[in-house]
Amino acid sequence: MKAMNQKIPEQWLEPLNLSNGIILPHRIMPGPLHGVMNPLFCRTMNELNIFDYWITPFIQLSTAPPKLKTLSKKISIYLAGFKPGRHLIVQLLGSDADIISETAFRLQQLNAVGVNLNFACPSNKVLKSGNGGALLQDVSKMREIILKIKEKVPKLSISVKVRSGYESSDEMNNFLPKLSDLPVDFIMFHFRTIKEKYTMVEKRIERIKKAVCLCGATPLIASGDIFTKTDAVQIGYLTKCDGICIARGLMNNPFLPLILKEEINEGNDQYNKRYFYNQMNNIAKSFPEYRGKRYFIEIAKMMWGINSKEFKSLNK
Repeated sequence: MKAMNQKIPEQWLEPLNLSNGIILPHRIMPGPLHGVMNPLFCRTMNELNIFDYWITPFIQLSTAPPKLKTLSKKISIYLAGFKPGRHLIVQLLGSDADIISETAFRLQQLNAVGVNLNFACPSNKVLKSGNGGALLQDVSKMREIILKIKEKVPKLSISVKVRSGYESSDEMNNFLPKLSDLPVDFIMFHFRTIKEKYTMVEKRIERIKKAVCLCGATPLIASGDIFTKTDAVQIGYLTKCDGICIARGLMNNPFLPLILKEEINEGNDQYNKRYFYNQMNNIAKSFPEYRGKRYFIEIAKMMWGINSKEFKSLNK
């Protein structure tokens, strides 16, 4: 199959109707990357109209719900330069249903249209706290969190992010049907297990295809190793997934969502990257809070790689 000569699946460009009446204009979603999506990157994405809505990296919850002022500050990163009428879904990471549901209630007061529950993070620190991917081993706890949010904030959209399992991808046979029969608007699915972290896995297509079947009528949004249009098209046509989530591929090429929607042409990657980088520079000149070498170095590293001529030149 010559995937690079094909268009993305038509259903990805169809609106996604959330249970609270909000409509997402398409199913090409931003992949939340905690600790990577810095404020300057997000502001530049907004200024260039690359995304119609945000799904933020996770806000980690521990012993108490954050105050409204704290939450407002955290989500302000993704609202800077955001055009009116666009929607914000905030990802939450935690395991206490009461704390999560109260946080969801406060986020609704700040005009978030939904929460995305992170049951996927493979960080050792997160796993030791019993959060993120650790919850894949406790289906009843995941269900309790979802139902508690729906009870507390019935008009808030709920979605989840999962991996294919903790130890084995066979574990999805247990938890995916039990999540998809709840009031969940979509499931973001990363094909690796928690133990596999970011290692190479050959059975990506097989796992995503299986997950689509297990989710039934609940839309499955595929995630993981999507760096080019070819990657996306291959996944779409071979798995019949309902949408796609771009995470590390977004940092490598911020214009990839527009390429998938055919709003800009593929093949001008180096030009596009330099254009995006220049826009970051222009924004930093106008807004002092974005100035700082670390913002630029982080993004350059993701775009070109630490050993590239471009990165070495910019780092100087």
